[in-house]
Amino acid sequence: MPLSHRRRTSWCRLLFAVVAVAVLLGGCDLRRETAAPTPRSAGAAEQARQRAAVESRDLFDLAHQSAVAAAEDLRPVLSRVGAHASAQLAQLGGVHVDPYATPTGAGPSATARDGGASTATPLALNPTAFVARLYESYRTTRGAAAAVTDGKLARLLDSISADRIIQAQRLAQLGAGKVPLLKTTEIPTSLPSGLAASAAVALVAAEDEAGYAFEVAAALRSGAARDSARARAAIHRNRAQAWAEAAGVATTSQDPRRAAYTIDRAAAATHLPADVESALAARYGSLVATLSPSNRAVMIDAFADCASAARVWGAPETAFPGLPERPADKAASS
Repeated sequence: MPLSHRRRTSWCRLLFAVVAVAVLLGGCDLRRETAAPTPRSAGAAEQARQRAAVESRDLFDLAHQSAVAAAEDLRPVLSRVGAHASAQLAQLGGVHVDPYATPTGAGPSATARDGGASTATPLALNPTAFVARLYESYRTTRGAAAAVTDGKLARLLDSISADRIIQAQRLAQLGAGKVPLLKTTEIPTSLPSGLAASAAVALVAAEDEAGYAFEVAAALRSGAARDSARARAAIHRNRAQAWAEAAGVATTSQDPRRAAYTIDRAAAATHLPADVESALAARYGSLVATLSPSNRAVMIDAFADCASAARVWGAPETAFPGLPERPADKAASS
């Protein structure tokens, strides 16, 4: 091979090696200068879910701390609040931790745990303060259920908010303060947009039959229990009338209400009131999932009212009242 050709080949090899080294070094510089990934932004539904998850986690911690110093008769209720909050946290999918979020320096329980929500270690609350805390949780979770566009999530949040008020009422019954009245939304004079006429007529029938069942239950009871049954009967009869008027079927041939219903007297004397309220809560919950945020408030409040009443009348304890697909607590108590 001619000498000049060998020299050209050596020169090309040297040039190739220099270029390769430069590319490798440039790549290192490039990696050092690349900006960190931008934290993912969550949509409104994910933000609502995340807030509810953080709230459930914090309530679990708070219930545990408060039970330690509580009177013996209050500990089972506080333990139940914690157990329910744990189950609700799991059903919500847990607290999401964004691996790209930048810690704010607020301590180990801040951004790194929940993507920015305030999560200072909760202190134990006295029973009265705990009732107030549960009511506030009911109020905020109800608000989230009313606002979120995801119907399935709205139904879940509605159930969780109902459980919070049920537990607050149970603590209050043991002398731990007072619970404000449930929020109520009047049944509109015309059907909410998105509510089918057939669904409204079914509500009329269900509410009217519930009223009749409670009238029978009242006749089989005495004293305060009879008065309570009569009060629930009036509530359900009035709702049936309001829905019949909203649907435009009151006193027409399409009105599904009857003069009497077939009621098992033995059941009416025992578990029927709880069963009736639980079934109505489930019915309202299914409608929460199908209506838009601007039209579901009346369903949300009727759901909470029926779920709360079901528990008063002896329905099994559950972390998810009004959701029949979710099981009752394993160690249900009356």
